[in-house]
Amino acid sequence: MTSVQKKQLMTELKATLVDKIIKLENELNESNECKEDYKKESERYKTLYEESENNLIEQVTMLQNEKNVLLEKLEEKEKEIKELKEKQLQIDNIIFTDIEMNNNMIINTVEEHNEDLEDEQDLNIVNTDLKVYLYKKQKLQGLNTI
Repeated sequence: MTSVQKKQLMTELKATLVDKIIKLENELNESNECKEDYKKESERYKTLYEESENNLIEQVTMLQNEKNVLLEKLEEKEKEIKELKEKQLQIDNIIFTDIEMNNNMIINTVEEHNEDLEDEQDLNIVNTDLKVYLYKKQKLQGLNTI
């Protein structure tokens, strides 16, 4: 190989190496840009994740507060229901007592009426017996006068 050929080969190799170096530098720059883009996207996703997590925490807290309010309302309603049941029981007892008193009054009235009927029947019997006696006595007196 001649020195011209060697020079030419060296120039070609040098040019090829320069091209490869430029190409590698470009690839490295692109890789660095990708790396920067990746970092930016990663940071963006991290921020989005943190925001989502904070939103979820707020929502869970809000739901827990709503749950606590609803539980308190439920307890109040249960207390009201218990009080109403107690009042209803008192009313039922009063009604039962009134009914029992009315029934006793009715029974007493019926018994008194029955006693009065018995007395009236006894008086009717006595009255009939008296009429019969008086009729017989009058008849006897009428016979004695003849």
